[in-house]
Amino acid sequence: MIEEGGRAVSVGRAFRTVPERTRIVVEERDRGCRVPGCPRTKWLHVHHVIHWEDGGATDTPNLIALCSHHHRLHHLGRVGIAGDADDPDGVSFTDERGRPMAPCAHPRPPGDVAIPKGSWIHPSGERLDAKWVYFNEQPRRGAG
Repeated sequence: MIEEGGRAVSVGRAFRTVPERTRIVVEERDRGCRVPGCPRTKWLHVHHVIHWEDGGATDTPNLIALCSHHHRLHHLGRVGIAGDADDPDGVSFTDERGRPMAPCAHPRPPGDVAIPKGSWIHPSGERLDAKWVYFNEQPRRGAG
């Protein structure tokens, strides 16, 4: 791997398999599956944006972290990927019809949990107790 200014720029086409040192660089850069709205951060695959068979190099701008689900959808032609993976906003994703997949946000937890008012009773007798409702923080993605 050749580094320029602290940025990994070349692994080349010597090998199709991503070397461990390059995998670490890609996983640290992406911090999870790069498909918009995907929360997965573990068990990722490092994928060639321009496939090896089509002349794509094993360089960090051409490598992207994907979860197994989105990796499979890409190879089935249901998710398109293009761009420079080293640029935080440089990768575009499209669906099977070529329409852009826009970034989507995760639902924000409510500020105050409102307790339903009224005399409605669930058929099984259950009720919502707000003290047992928790919202976990979303993992941070590629700050900086």
